[in-house]
Amino acid sequence: MDTLTGIPNRNMCVDRLTHAIAKARRSGAPVSVLIVGLDHFKEVNDTMGHLAGDLLLCSASDRLQTLLRDSDTLARLGSDEFVVIIDDEQNIDAVPIVTQKIIDSFKKPFDISECEVLIGASIGISIFPQDD
Repeated sequence: MDTLTGIPNRNMCVDRLTHAIAKARRSGAPVSVLIVGLDHFKEVNDTMGHLAGDLLLCSASDRLQTLLRDSDTLARLGSDEFVVIIDDEQNIDAVPIVTQKIIDSFKKPFDISECEVLIGASIGISIFPQDD
């Protein structure tokens, strides 16, 4: 587990993704992987300090978690990067909807150390097996 956010870390993410791909090979259901980067995180860390940056990472993690199903995996790769693994989703048309929800949720400011902080999210998407 990631000690800061309490969500799966890089190692757990690799394990869950490996399991999801193996399951997808058997079932034929796709696995979607979203890499979410926090835009302007470095500026927050540099101007407000590392404690504010840590609070922002925890708040971002909490916000992301509220947008996902219990069966989805949210993990922190490190620094300001998160991974979302969506498996058991027969309808890959749902992936752009989830992606847009994430982008929209980051348009709302975060309350960090009594300051409103605006950041964005950049998202890359890969879908197994079509992007294999």
